Amino acid sequence: MNMNKKPKVLVFSTDNNKYIFDNVSGNVFHYSDEIMFIINNFFRLLKDDIIEELVNKFGLEKRKCSNLYLYIENLINNGCFYNEMAVTEVDCREESLKTPMSQLILVLTEQCNLRCKYCIYSEHYPNVIGYSNKSMDFETAKRAIDQYMQLYNEKQKYGYRKKAIISFYGGEPFLKFDVIKQVIKYCREKGYEVRYYVTTNGTIMNEEIIEYIVSNDFIVTFSVDGYKEQHDRNRVFAGNKGTFDSVFDNIERLQNYKRKRGIEQLITFNCTYDHYSDLSKIIDFFVKNYEKFDPFNVMFGPVNKLGTTYYDYCKEMNNKGIIKESSNTAGESYKHLLNKLIETAGNNNDETKILNSFFASLFLIKKRPKGLIHLHSNACMPSNKIAVSPDGDYYVCERINQKFKIGDINSGINWERCSELLNKYMKVLSENCEDCNLSRLCDSCYIHFVKDENNIEFDSEFCKEKKSILPKTLSILYSLLEHNPKMFEIAFNNDIKEESIIEFYQVMK
Repeated sequence: MNMNKKPKVLVFSTDNNKYIFDNVSGNVFHYSDEIMFIINNFFRLLKDDIIEELVNKFGLEKRKCSNLYLYIENLINNGCFYNEMAVTEVDCREESLKTPMSQLILVLTEQCNLRCKYCIYSEHYPNVIGYSNKSMDFETAKRAIDQYMQLYNEKQKYGYRKKAIISFYGGEPFLKFDVIKQVIKYCREKGYEVRYYVTTNGTIMNEEIIEYIVSNDFIVTFSVDGYKEQHDRNRVFAGNKGTFDSVFDNIERLQNYKRKRGIEQLITFNCTYDHYSDLSKIIDFFVKNYEKFDPFNVMFGPVNKLGTTYYDYCKEMNNKGIIKESSNTAGESYKHLLNKLIETAGNNNDETKILNSFFASLFLIKKRPKGLIHLHSNACMPSNKIAVSPDGDYYVCERINQKFKIGDINSGINWERCSELLNKYMKVLSENCEDCNLSRLCDSCYIHFVKDENNIEFDSEFCKEKKSILPKTLSILYSLLEHNPKMFEIAFNNDIKEESIIEFYQVMK
């Protein structure tokens, strides 16, 4: 009997019920004081002592106590409530080949014609290197593609069946449109079957670019923050002029061109908001323009308050009257959208689809995998994503492409470095997250803990924020499911399969 073993569970409540979230299996159970007593004391007391306590403490019949004990015992024996987290050295190459994800991200340039206020390269992120004039040449891209396709072909031997993915990233990737064209031509000549993604601010798309991305079946992601005033508050040219009109016109030109050719091709949006954003107006913008954008998907994301002075800037702009909304505008409008989601659940209209996209985090939690998970949890296996810098260095993803190099175009992937990154990361999680009752829902990854080329450190502020947010998220999710158990069974867009939605969030993560 191990007196020190603690269950990995969280008790949370809705207005009507209490639940137990099991961080080991990922399941949720209805709460009762008797069940919680058995879970907490399963390894502290003998079976007969637990049953006797249940009789005396809760006044239950002995037979019912025995049945409750057997119910919990069966769950524990099948991997619920308790687990042993052990850090073992992982061969990253072997693990990577088995995982169902593969993506090459070509960071074509660090140049950008915009100066977005919340951009990670802006002055509001003092710990990140800013913009530069570095750009990738075709020879660098070609060598990276060949090495990536070699790894992709190896993954296929392990049963991987999805298409290879090449994403063009920046800066603004269309500033290097010449390299994009060379890449597509090269992949076609080599017979590589590839799905292409590009993330763009949408301001420099001309007729040639539009014709090219349509003809080559690109999935284009536009950075659009909703209605004009919201978008232009942050997404500005170098001279501080708003970009909404330019972006919106180009999106319309793209969509009209596709319709003239009878092509139905998905576009996606990255929509960023902050504490001062009116979320209802943002949703209304996408609903109003649904037919213009269709088929499309939206990924909504807040500006994180950690590691940035952005919200100090917002407060200053608010005090000057430049930002009209208050700092609790997003919170208040979020509550309004929750009520709308309940009211429209089961509908198949445009508003419901956009609301489902906005509450995608709830959808993904409901669809969370059950059973034991790897210690690295939500983080990618190093080399599943390979972000290539303009200089040809390899990093674990585009979001931390200035930290922890894992190879280059000259020597290929350094599997020893990949394993070092993964094992250091898992060691940090083991030392700091072993007793956490929410770790499987946490979206922590390398970006939150990698400090420089050799050091990974636990971020206590990030952890504190997640421990505050996630219980509230569970309460919101199960409140919605109490209203309608089929709340999230309607996909964001009926023409987009559920697995495509999940893949989209993996690629854009």
